[in-house]
Amino acid sequence: DKVNDALGTKVGDFQMFLDFHGERLRDLKNARKKHVALEKDNEKLVSEIGELKVAIDEEKHVKISELMKEIKALRDPISKQCERERLFRQEEDAANPFKLIKAVHEV
Repeated sequence: DKVNDALGTKVGDFQMFLDFHGERLRDLKNARKKHVALEKDNEKLVSEIGELKVAIDEEKHVKISELMKEIKALRDPISKQCERERLFRQEEDAANPFKLIKAVHEV
């Protein structure tokens, strides 16, 4: 009887051991499934972020090009006005003999 009780206790202990580790194994399998799902979500997010970066870079390039065209459009009339004023001053200087004499003496 004592042998059967001892054997029953050992079998019961072993069954508890198996149950505990079986639960742990199920927990680990579930955790692994969640981990795999999170890795897939992460890969998808990384891909989407990459696509967004490309789209932002393209949009930034377009905006910079538009701004450069606007700057050029604003700069051209100013440059032309400055050139006209420079030519006008040259004509004035050429028409003024005193400035011409002063310029010759400075050289």
